[in-house]
Amino acid sequence: ARTSIRYGKLAIVKFLVILFLITHWMANLWAFSLLLVDERDGVPWWIDAFDERDANLEPKTKGTWWKKYINCLYFASYTMTTVSDIVATLGHEEQVFRSKMDELNHMMEDRNVDPELRRRLRIFCLSNKAAQRRGRQRQLIAELSPGLQGEVVMKFNRKWIEKVSLLAKVLLWSESSENGDKFRAFVVDVSLKLQPSVHAQSEVFGTPHVLYICMLGLVSTQGRVHRTGSVWGADFMVVDSELLEPFASCALTYTELTTLDKSTFMELSKTHTENCPELRQKVRQFCCWLAFQRALIVEAKSRLARPARS
Repeated sequence: ARTSIRYGKLAIVKFLVILFLITHWMANLWAFSLLLVDERDGVPWWIDAFDERDANLEPKTKGTWWKKYINCLYFASYTMTTVSDIVATLGHEEQVFRSKMDELNHMMEDRNVDPELRRRLRIFCLSNKAAQRRGRQRQLIAELSPGLQGEVVMKFNRKWIEKVSLLAKVLLWSESSENGDKFRAFVVDVSLKLQPSVHAQSEVFGTPHVLYICMLGLVSTQGRVHRTGSVWGADFMVVDSELLEPFASCALTYTELTTLDKSTFMELSKTHTENCPELRQKVRQFCCWLAFQRALIVEAKSRLARPARS
């Protein structure tokens, strides 16, 4: 992250170094084959072919180590036509990523970006590589059949779903209610609507009525530290913003999140209500109960903050 070397140049240098090392060792192995056959056995050596060519030359190839090495090196490099081109055989994803990094380096040079900002940009892009891969995986899941989508999504997301009180209850209803399949379909659709979000170190973020799930990194929220797998903003469906838990956050490291906002959740709830009227009623009851609990907490804190009467 501290250097501005092009990935194309780096790949070529690595290719040439590796090619030379392989050729060098193949040349030594080819020369070693001369020791495997005794001249007294009458078996011809490959080096005998040089006798006629060296008839009028001194010193002879057969008696000179450096001539042997040069000829072996030439033969090894000539027969290396089956060696794969390291640059060309890079995976498509790796090629795209390195191309983006090269474009980033070009941009920073053209705009005369200071070294510290260059370092931060490179660190962010290098860290964001995994997030881009997960984005492509989400697209792949979206192309599956509804049944397979449900199985895959539940397999991947069950851990954090159980940490969100409302979704955990919906999941419980799916296992105990007659409309279990419809409740389960709702949870699957909620999981598919999650949006990725990435933040650089020391970046401040946070929006009310948004559910946050930490996929990677460390995040601080009002003195609490959230790590990979943590969930906060689980009260995102509560209407009154004054009843919400603190949502202003700071990324302590490079952070990858998935988020779900209230409007998307309510829209999904409305859509699924047509097939499962029971869902809307249960979601409403849960939101009212949660709002009541939060109102009690807020009132209790306000009374404790009042000065005691003499």
